[in-house]
Amino acid sequence: MPIEEAQKYTAPFKYIERMVNPLRNKNREKRQKEYWWQFARPRPAMRKAISSLGQFVVTTRVAKHRIFAFLKKGSVPDSRLFVIAREDEYFLGVLHSRVHEAWSLATSSRHGDGSDGGRLTYNNTTCFETFSFPWPPGEEPDESADSLVAEIAQWALVQWRDVWLNPPRDGMYAGLGATYDKMLKKRTLTNLYNGLQYYRSTVKSGQLFAQADFDKVTRKSVTRSDIEELDDIHTALDHAVLDAYGWPYTLSDEQILEHLLALNLERAS
Repeated sequence: MPIEEAQKYTAPFKYIERMVNPLRNKNREKRQKEYWWQFARPRPAMRKAISSLGQFVVTTRVAKHRIFAFLKKGSVPDSRLFVIAREDEYFLGVLHSRVHEAWSLATSSRHGDGSDGGRLTYNNTTCFETFSFPWPPGEEPDESADSLVAEIAQWALVQWRDVWLNPPRDGMYAGLGATYDKMLKKRTLTNLYNGLQYYRSTVKSGQLFAQADFDKVTRKSVTRSDIEELDDIHTALDHAVLDAYGWPYTLSDEQILEHLLALNLERAS
């Protein structure tokens, strides 16, 4: 879009002129400096791949927790997001399962350092393209266990998280005003999954659950009962995905990796 056309969108143009232009002027890349009002890298192939979809799957490239979510059609993904051109709940469900988590943990690189050794970086060539789904993408049967995966992913996980992230202002939150807005700022997926991680490392592992520690990692954004519900949802999703593979629920993460490697070799032969 030429600058004359972009200037017709007054408010957005003023914003990027104030916030983006100074940064682009410092950029060494000639195109970014000259066309500062345009996307640095428009990614036409990606845009074409998601253009016909009602929603598409995304995950942050660098993250503490490997979380997958849907973005609606028309959304413009940030450069820090990894985009997957699938709109079905089955696909998101498998990606959000323990099976894929074990694989991505084993194949992710690390970004930065720090006490935790740096944050996990999701890479399409090592984490995604090498991962064996229950069926190769595009070859899923019409009637199969994937319907249960999709049902849990959509009606339990996605909708449960959406309600938690954006609770209705009426009902129990009616009349809270600024308190509601303050509460909403703390309701992030990072805080939510901090709580799930803490719950699983204590209660699910036979360790002491300390409310003060739980409140610290979640910033008092979620209750233990909410986390117990979320844990139940993820457990049900894990079981449905393992059923789709035809594998037992009792597999350790190491055994899951062994099964995935064997499946990779089988499909490559």
